Amino acid sequence: MNDSTLSVRLVYISYLIKGKPMVARVNIIVTLVLIVVLTSCSNTRFLSVWVENDLKMKPVDNVMVIGIGKNQLARRMFEDRFVSELAKEKINALASFKYIPDGTRITRESVEKAIKDKSIDAVIITHLVAIEEETIYHPPMTHVTPNSYYGYYYNYYPTVHSYIQSPGYYSTNKLVKLETSLYDANSASLLWSAQSSTFNPGSVKDVVNPLIKLVIKDLKKHKILNPPLK
Repeated sequence: MNDSTLSVRLVYISYLIKGKPMVARVNIIVTLVLIVVLTSCSNTRFLSVWVENDLKMKPVDNVMVIGIGKNQLARRMFEDRFVSELAKEKINALASFKYIPDGTRITRESVEKAIKDKSIDAVIITHLVAIEEETIYHPPMTHVTPNSYYGYYYNYYPTVHSYIQSPGYYSTNKLVKLETSLYDANSASLLWSAQSSTFNPGSVKDVVNPLIKLVIKDLKKHKILNPPLK
């Protein structure tokens, strides 16, 4: 969640609890905090995964990572991060921006030139598919605050409830969809591909970091990615 969104929601909460009894304030705050947590946390998941059924190559241990996008700073951050995470798995990896200059079109020729004489056996390419936005109206809510009456004469009375009405409001959700594919460096054939989505990312890192972990985990699961035996 970015700072501006957080500020708006804090103002909204302040408006709701103004002039309310303490118990009512607590109930409203707890309810709204739960809503904020459930609807604004960034999360990344795979929408689909495809794997070549007839994998005839040995497990990958030398990779070139390519991020395709207009934002070259984001590309470098993505590739560096991916290389760093692969290194933790004892996988040799190279960031493409060091070999494919900014602004160069990613083609089979430019990739083959970049990986030549570098012992690369696979290429991972990630690109943006879509950024979708959806505006949702949240209708007014009624908060029920129980008020129990105690005392010798009144302990048999049923619990009395007070009802507090909160106004409706609009929120905008963002969904970032990416596609990541792994190709055999020798034949250029597709070995693995997945589409991912990230819900309400607050920054590029909110998209990049969880995606890389998901990709590596799935490649290891299918025994495509495997460090060399020492």
